[in-house]
Amino acid sequence: MSKFTEMGDAVASARKKWSDFRDRCWKDLDSIIKGFVEYCEIPREQVSFSPLDTDPEEGVQYAFAGAVHYAEDGYWHLGLVITLIPFQPLLIELCVNDRDGKVAVKAGRDGKPRTINLQNPTERAAFYDEIVEDVKRYFTEEPDFNDAPSMRKIGFN
Repeated sequence: MSKFTEMGDAVASARKKWSDFRDRCWKDLDSIIKGFVEYCEIPREQVSFSPLDTDPEEGVQYAFAGAVHYAEDGYWHLGLVITLIPFQPLLIELCVNDRDGKVAVKAGRDGKPRTINLQNPTERAAFYDEIVEDVKRYFTEEPDFNDAPSMRKIGFN
């Protein structure tokens, strides 16, 4: 085998590993979103996606693939937009990684990382409940009445 072929094989192998990693993370992120929407009984028409690594274009409905990105922290990030009341969208940043075959999640870029078993309803519910409580706490303890009524991005610690 030539050195050229060896280098090509190394690139092909790395590309396959990356694609497999991305596909697992996207599948897990999709599962988390669908589970959260179902758990909270959010009407599907109140849910959309927004990119976080660029300014979203006004009036554009983003598909999952157009809104998700890989960041320097090693997580895939997605903006989950929920319209809780008319004209007040809420942006929740969800972050997912695959660590040694386990799902690592964070609610927000600076959120507390943890691993969860997506097959375990108790672990999923605990993660969803934390998001719900953070949203409620944000709007009851930290309202900014000087903030324009645009999309609010919730950061979790």
